[in-house]
Amino acid sequence: MHRLGVLLTLAHLYWTNFCTALEQRAVERGSDRGNALVTAVITVGLVMIAVVVIAIVRAKATEVANNICTAADPTTCQ
Repeated sequence: MHRLGVLLTLAHLYWTNFCTALEQRAVERGSDRGNALVTAVITVGLVMIAVVVIAIVRAKATEVANNICTAADPTTCQ
């Protein structure tokens, strides 16, 4: 999980830097669409991060659920 946290932090920093650069270019051109573009890019990045986190949590939950012993006699569980 530590590695995942580092990767998500790096992804966040990349997207933040990318969005800042886009916004700066839009300001230099005098365009009002810069804020909307930055917001859209941030939204897409957050959705991608959420999908990754949900997939990891779901896989971990499935793994835990598969290891639950439902037998009446606990000695038969592995």
